[in-house]
Amino acid sequence: PMTATDDDVDAAIKDLSEATAAHPDDKQVRVLLRELRAKRLSAKKNDADAFAGLFGKTELYDKKTLAAQEERARVEKRIHEGSSNQPRTAEDCEKEAKEAEAAVEHLKRQGRLEDAASLQLKVEEHRRQLDDYKKKAEEAETDARRRDPRLIDFTNPTPEQIADVGRRTRTGTCCLCYDRGPLNRLSLRHRTSGRPPLEQPLR
Repeated sequence: PMTATDDDVDAAIKDLSEATAAHPDDKQVRVLLRELRAKRLSAKKNDADAFAGLFGKTELYDKKTLAAQEERARVEKRIHEGSSNQPRTAEDCEKEAKEAEAAVEHLKRQGRLEDAASLQLKVEEHRRQLDDYKKKAEEAETDARRRDPRLIDFTNPTPEQIADVGRRTRTGTCCLCYDRGPLNRLSLRHRTSGRPPLEQPLR
């Protein structure tokens, strides 16, 4: 019957097996036993397929979530440890920050707000360090350009350039003499111990 349980089917198969042993010539009993065994085998196979599909659909973490967790772990490792093979550039740090921000958004979508908040704090600290590095690098580049004779307008030097000349003159390194004439030349007088000053016009 439709309401029969697995235990009922097993009991019926047991009874039919005993009946077949007692009456081996009874074809009707053998046919019924064969049908019940086939149905039980088919039911077990269907149950196995159903459970496999159920577990496959209700994984605690799907592949996308696992990939995001692995990416988060890689990002945190790079933030805290850096690369041992070569120095990290500002571009590397910017890429890491964007990857971490994407991981934060993924955690929020998954409802893992505590993990997202924890990673967000690390991203913000990483951003602060990156901004500080960029600011210092920009200041260093500006200072280097200001000191580069090839980039100086010798007909109209800036106050910073004039002050730098005065400082370097006082420390005995060299003296920059601005030529405001049409040739716009710069004479470099190098003060070297034991040697006379060297005049080198910059063309």
